[in-house]
Amino acid sequence: MDSQRLADASVLFSEFSNLKSTVMWTALISGYTQNECSDVALNLYQEMRGNSILPDQATFVTVLRASALLSSLHDGREIHSLIFHTGFDLDELTGSSLVDMYAKCGDVKSAVQVFHELTIKKDVISWNSMIVGFAKNGYAESAVKVFNEMAQSCITPDEVTFLGVLTACSHAGWVYEGLQVFHIMVNCYGIEPRGDHYACMVDLLGRWGFLKEAEEFIDKIEVEPNAMIWANLLGACRIHGDEKRGQRAAKNLLS
Repeated sequence: MDSQRLADASVLFSEFSNLKSTVMWTALISGYTQNECSDVALNLYQEMRGNSILPDQATFVTVLRASALLSSLHDGREIHSLIFHTGFDLDELTGSSLVDMYAKCGDVKSAVQVFHELTIKKDVISWNSMIVGFAKNGYAESAVKVFNEMAQSCITPDEVTFLGVLTACSHAGWVYEGLQVFHIMVNCYGIEPRGDHYACMVDLLGRWGFLKEAEEFIDKIEVEPNAMIWANLLGACRIHGDEKRGQRAAKNLLS
């Protein structure tokens, strides 16, 4: 839903004050969340609750996403509490959304607890949320451990999975392991790297002093290197005092 349609929907919504249903509320909340207005979405959710309209699982998934985007752990916990006290079963989507919310809000302990409490078969989104959550919060070993458990559970990893594992390797300084993971992604799973995969690899190599290898990696990329790739190389050159490569990175970053 684009911003103009969202505005039109809001006007119509306000005109049907006596006919507002859970579906209507959820549709509007979802529209604001998709348009990066998560604060408005959560305010609407509170208004919905104030009007004694009971959320359904689609509502919960939407407001959990809004909480995750805002890193609002307080809102996320309140929503989780309501899910529990209203007796909703944790289906695949709601469970994944809870794990994702806690992970993005930095509460890795709660994310792990929800993840292990899921009685349904965990989908790739749930596994990814754990891997990325561990990686971004500095738990590289745990991220790789979950990745291995995911493989043992016969869940096929996707591009998000590998970005999370590569991020973990970069933060931990596991250069050789990161190169292996990238090779597995491309050659074993046939996943075409995106710009953020390339940027993560440059960060992995450059951050830990492998500037020559980082530059050679960029030169082998078959697509035009994006700004993030050059910015990561430039940052590494500043850290390690490589003026020559830094000048090249800066030139390409500004071109």
